Amino acid sequence: TKDTGLFPFQRTLDMLFYSVQDHKHFYQLQEDGNIKQITSTKSLFGCSIEVGVLQPSAGEPAKMASSYPGSWVPVLKNPSPVWVISTDYTSYALVYSCRKQAPDGTCLPKHTVSWILQRKPDEELPLETLEKIHQIADERLCLEFDEKFKAMPRNKVCADINIENH
Repeated sequence: TKDTGLFPFQRTLDMLFYSVQDHKHFYQLQEDGNIKQITSTKSLFGCSIEVGVLQPSAGEPAKMASSYPGSWVPVLKNPSPVWVISTDYTSYALVYSCRKQAPDGTCLPKHTVSWILQRKPDEELPLETLEKIHQIADERLCLEFDEKFKAMPRNKVCADINIENH
């Protein structure tokens, strides 16, 4: 089935960047405390794999900085915040990123991204879980537009991630 995300479709770049399919993530804790992240995506340009790092904040492991230093996409090279807002540790995580803040410290809506990661993407999350996630998103995230989470298609056109190669 799908992962879902809430994206700021006001900007053309975001519309192109987030028109992806088969978005897969693999995370591996490293000896230095950072988390290696391998992301596979089918975009308008074909299947691609990006290798990056999540750096947890000291004392706040749910707040991390994500970057893909070797990426050809400039916005992915620079660290951007990624926060785990809610998780049940077994089936989902509600994740949020604010790429640009206003002078008062609030997130600018056009630079806000939120998504739901599913551990088993071929299984639907229970309706009660989805309702809980949407309630948390409504209460805790500074998203000023009325869009709902959009499903990312999983057509399985890209190969699975082989972690030994990365």
